[in-house]
Amino acid sequence: MTISEQIENDLRAYVVTGNIPPYSLTLKAIASHFEVSLMPVRSAVNRLVDQKYLMRGDNGRLSFNPCRKSRSCGTRLDEVKGPQPVAPEKRLTDHIIILSLRGSDECLREEATAEHFGIGRTVLRRIFNRLAGERIIEHLPRRGWRVRPFEEKDMLDYIEVRETLEIRALENSFERLDRVFLEEMVRANSPDEHGEPHLDNRLHRYWIDLVENRYLSGFFDLNGIYFEMLFDKAVLDRETVARRAAEHVNILNGLLASDLEEAKRHLSTHISDQRDHVSRFLEETGTASI
Repeated sequence: MTISEQIENDLRAYVVTGNIPPYSLTLKAIASHFEVSLMPVRSAVNRLVDQKYLMRGDNGRLSFNPCRKSRSCGTRLDEVKGPQPVAPEKRLTDHIIILSLRGSDECLREEATAEHFGIGRTVLRRIFNRLAGERIIEHLPRRGWRVRPFEEKDMLDYIEVRETLEIRALENSFERLDRVFLEEMVRANSPDEHGEPHLDNRLHRYWIDLVENRYLSGFFDLNGIYFEMLFDKAVLDRETVARRAAEHVNILNGLLASDLEEAKRHLSTHISDQRDHVSRFLEETGTASI
């Protein structure tokens, strides 16, 4: 589904339910809300006008067609909204991560990329600058923005250093761990009443931040974002989610039992196993090989 179709569905839902959208009914306001260019908004609005969900006055002003409002009492907005538009930042970031996994180091041109994703150059530059700060791309004057290609050695080096630093963070924060938070994390990483697994990664950053060492935190702030995106993409299937969540619970149970050595052992295994998850993901998707 295109971003234009997603915007169309969003607007139609407000017409049908009679709710007031969080944006004005102007092309500029809608584009600003969804952080896209005017082109996909104009297409969505034109289709809704043709379908008589929106009316365009003689002065060009848009308004809802009251005849299209549902006559069913209690029609809820979330029941008719359909798929929500994916933020341009996420769409573009996902695209770049996939290029990286394919080993690409191509340069992305601003004009062509902005047109492809239906966003303005200002929004695009903001996204690119953030991704450059996270070392996912780099700016090359007069050439564009170069994608950082995935390399096995980079990942292995990161996992090695991450394991060392995170275990040290856990050791240094052990006496200050909040039992209530640890118990909350156990519940967040346990299957729900239907047996569906859930994974909550907040525990890792919890003890890293608890140390209050800006050099340690800085390593993860500067280097971790790219690899965490990669690791997240490798944990999509139900089996992997369940396994990773169970590993979290093992770490947390060790901490709740005041057994630091047991918790460290499970944390070490949990971190080092990421290589295998990424290898399997890349093999299954055919994006790269390790």
